[in-house]
Amino acid sequence: GATGAEDITQRLIEMLALVDLKGDVYRFGLTGTVDPERHPEVAEGVLRARAAIVARLAESGNEDLVVRFADDSYNRNASVAENLLFGTPRRPEFASKALAKNATVAAVLREAELTEAFVGMGVTIAKTMVEIFADLPPGHPFFEQFSFISDDDLPEFRTIVTRVESAGVDALDPAPRELLLGLPFNYVEARHRLGLIDDAMAERLVEARHSLAERLERDAPDAVEFYRADAYNAAASLQDNILFGRLAYGKAGAEQIIGDTQAEVLDDLGLREQVIEVGLDYNVGLGGGRLSSIQRQKLALARALLKRPDVLVINEAAAVLDGAGQTRLVERILDMRGGKGVIWALQRPELAAVFDTI
Repeated sequence: GATGAEDITQRLIEMLALVDLKGDVYRFGLTGTVDPERHPEVAEGVLRARAAIVARLAESGNEDLVVRFADDSYNRNASVAENLLFGTPRRPEFASKALAKNATVAAVLREAELTEAFVGMGVTIAKTMVEIFADLPPGHPFFEQFSFISDDDLPEFRTIVTRVESAGVDALDPAPRELLLGLPFNYVEARHRLGLIDDAMAERLVEARHSLAERLERDAPDAVEFYRADAYNAAASLQDNILFGRLAYGKAGAEQIIGDTQAEVLDDLGLREQVIEVGLDYNVGLGGGRLSSIQRQKLALARALLKRPDVLVINEAAAVLDGAGQTRLVERILDMRGGKGVIWALQRPELAAVFDTI
């Protein structure tokens, strides 16, 4: 029933709405990226949304829920790596987990006399993590929450901490020093609250940021896409581009308020459909492994409906949904089919009442 690519995209979105998957794909879209050269209208719309969300939050008295990026200040709700790079990595060697081995970053830290400070912060983090995780089983949620050390790496860091306590940092070999040096890059002061980034350290890191930017612009201009308040960041997600900052930790209901405000702004600017189109490119993983069982089932139904078959046969395909979801889905599909054949093996017998023949 479609005549070209644009018709198909619109039909896809209609099917997503029919099976209650449109909201999920919208959220996928917010985590996706867009090439501003191929889709300049999306990039321009996102910049309008960036300005609009600032005004909307100010009107509602919620401007403190997002701490925006500023070139001359440290953002305590972002990681040390984000503050140092002040941009989105384009090369794998500039990802936060690789920065401890990055020669350019190492040179900047050395020139700014920050190397030993980073190792010292790493010791503090390692000691804290070893103490917190001492009696926790592998796979405990705290490992993901603090994200510095995996349960597999904990024994190695326990050994390093013991070595530091007995002989000092200077006694460490290069390999454990590098491990400690890498820990602070994922540290977020507002989240982890170990008091490692005071005003003086924040100022030194901002100075190092500027030195790193100068070096990268000269030697590796394609390594990092820097944050600019007036420009779209092609390496960052749509949501990061819209917020241009980080949610403030510890603010009750911040995520819900920001999500609702963002949705309102995108609706007002007519951008929601474009975000959903970006979400259509979301990689669902092998066999849909990155989707929930409910999302996979809805997607299978949408795929079948998209083909507009003469007869649609459904075998308990709504079983993963709750009662209200099943009722809504059955009614919508029968309405959408408009008299075409539907044969449905139902999980709930009471739903049979809406069919012509039982």
